[in-house]
Amino acid sequence: MRTFLSIVVGLCFGVVLGVLFLYGVKYVKQNIQNDTAGKVEAKVTEQIAQVQNIFQKKDTDKNHYFIQPVESNNEGSSRVVYADLGAMKIMLYENGEQVSEYPIQSIGRERTAWQTPIGNFNINYKVANHFSSIGEVYMPWSMQFFGNYFIHGWPYYPDGTPVKEGYSGGCIRMETLDAKSVYDFIGTKTQLIVLNSENEITTPDEFEYSIKEIAPSLNSNFIIADVSTGEVLAANNQKTAIKDSSFSKLMTGIISLESVNQYKDVDFEGRIMQVSDVLYPLILADSDTAEEFLFDFKNKNWFLSDMNTRAKSIGMLNTTYENPAGEVFGSTTLEDTFRLIQYINHYKPFLIDVLNLTQYSKNEILIKSVYPLHDITGYVSGFSNKAETEAITLIRIEFATEKDSKIESGNPQKTFAILVAGDTPVVEDTRRLVEWVKKSVSLK
Repeated sequence: MRTFLSIVVGLCFGVVLGVLFLYGVKYVKQNIQNDTAGKVEAKVTEQIAQVQNIFQKKDTDKNHYFIQPVESNNEGSSRVVYADLGAMKIMLYENGEQVSEYPIQSIGRERTAWQTPIGNFNINYKVANHFSSIGEVYMPWSMQFFGNYFIHGWPYYPDGTPVKEGYSGGCIRMETLDAKSVYDFIGTKTQLIVLNSENEITTPDEFEYSIKEIAPSLNSNFIIADVSTGEVLAANNQKTAIKDSSFSKLMTGIISLESVNQYKDVDFEGRIMQVSDVLYPLILADSDTAEEFLFDFKNKNWFLSDMNTRAKSIGMLNTTYENPAGEVFGSTTLEDTFRLIQYINHYKPFLIDVLNLTQYSKNEILIKSVYPLHDITGYVSGFSNKAETEAITLIRIEFATEKDSKIESGNPQKTFAILVAGDTPVVEDTRRLVEWVKKSVSLK
């Protein structure tokens, strides 16, 4: 009997020990998993932070403005796609580690209306074989990230003939099998970071600005900054929210180029033209009619949504676009608008070329620029509204250094953006600021 009881007690004690052991293993395993998950999450966050930075920051103590990373909208996903248009490759990251790399075959040509956009995006949807009504081609393994822009395999015509090498409407084209691999990797809302490593905005160390006297005191809000480096030379209320009634037309132009079929024939003010032609009255003549036309052509709500999405994708975090009572406008800051100008200057130079025009003519269409400051020495391009209460001016100045006062061939040239906004015409304020830069700013 005693032996039987000893066996029973021993078994019970063993069961208890076994349960405690299993619980302990589970507890330790759970803590290891939680710790591992925390490390993986931290590593993913660090990796995203590294590849998200579109523009590099040199000195946090200086008053520099750069496009900042946009928060991920991955809903917990640990997968990120990184497309480098400079290196022409796509890299796939999972849990902070690069897992694959594939070559890019073609992208939109620079300085054209269909140049591939840069920024932080989410994959909105994917289709195994999307038919493009613009190019009238099938695009296998298509992944849409913004407007008319996709990552996809090699396109082919309805009869099965593949398109020629180099044919591109701005999408990111891959070999079809490579595109299939990316297609299988991504999900809806997977983050896509599109950069150009060969055309990033950086802050070089080889120069430093010297300012002889402070900028003139003006009632207008303004900001003067180096477009390449983002260094701000002078500013007044650059972070203050302002009603954006005309600066928004620059974003409208970007969205039109990136999400609307530019080759479609339309009736604009009683004349047959292509959608691409509407860009000129929009940008050169500050045409509200052109802006409303583009909004209605696509769908007003969709267009506004694209504008707000695009603003956030390039770091304009204090900008919103609205369309109440039929009038397109929004709220922005001069700091955000400068970010937009930086983006256009580096990654949408086609719009800089448009802004540089004094007029545009096609067939019987003649559009004249309302911008009044084409006569400024060193003028690169500019934009203003008809009321002249908002103006953006890009000027290029050749500098002599303080050590050598001579201006000779090969001396550094710097391009500055001067943004001014006020309740009264800002033309004279812009001229005063231009003269201040030329007289008071030099290189050490």
